[in-house]
Formats: sequence, C-alpha cells, structure tokens
Amino acid sequence: MTTETRSASGGQPGALNRQQLVAWQLAEVQAIGHVGTWEFHPPSEKLVWSDETCRIMGVGRSGFDGRIETFLSLVHPDDRVVVAAATRAARPNSCGCPGPISTP
Repeated sequence: MTTETRSASGGQPGALNRQQLVAWQLAEVQAIGHVGTWEFHPPSEKLVWSDETCRIMGVGRSGFDGRIETFLSLVHPDDRVVVAAATRAARPNSCGCPGPISTP
C-alpha cells in the first residue's frame, strides 16, 4: 500500500508505504506537540531518541551518542543523583528481568 500525503509542517514526502507513513505521522505529531519518544536497548545499554527528543534536550541528532552517561550530563545537576538512581533501578538484570527475583 502506498499513500500520497502532505505534511502539516510544509514538507511533502510523496508516496509512502504503510510503515513509512506511520513513522512520518509519528514524527509530525511529535513535532507539533513538542513531545519526543525514546527507547532503551538493554544488550547495548544504548538509548535511542526521536528527532523531537533531541530538539527538546537541545542536542543535534548526531550530537547524542546514546550513552546513558551522555543523557545524565544533560540532566540538571541538582537532579542528577535522583535520575541516575532511577535509571539504575529501571535497568533489567542479567536475565532481562526488570528487577530482583524472589523465589520461594
């Protein structure tokens, strides 16, 4: 399926397949609403930010290397300890589980 679409921000991407259209629509909504998205990939310990998240955080797309340490350097110094602790607590352990396992 291809779809002809026009951008609310003025860009005209032309014919897109369904997956491209959904990605484009998500980027448009994020830009209009000034809301970004991010993902954490446990095996690589890398963060992936959307273009809008990069804009919100004040870094260029190529200026964010995906490292948690880089993200923490962008957090206000007064908040860094709390955010770092929350980040550590949210990381899955070696089995991919979100936290300690209690066994009977």
